[in-house]
Amino acid sequence: MLLLSLFGFMDFLIIQKWLTDWRGNGLESKAPSIVNVMIELCLNMGNIQDPERESPILDGQEWICKIVLLIAMVTPPWMLFAKPFILK
Repeated sequence: MLLLSLFGFMDFLIIQKWLTDWRGNGLESKAPSIVNVMIELCLNMGNIQDPERESPILDGQEWICKIVLLIAMVTPPWMLFAKPFILK
């Protein structure tokens, strides 16, 4: 779940960025960076800090980032605590 949430989301962003025509929308200088999206996912809870400089890749990107971050935060303790409870 951890790898699927982070790397799967990043793969989905890459494919979505490839399929979007940024020149046709008049957003040539505002094409988003996937690295910045992944950094903001961890540091800013997925919030876009400067929407005038960089546009979101997805509609509802902030909510999707929050869900992905929640999954990424819940799964490590879930993995660590499950085995002692099963063994007990």
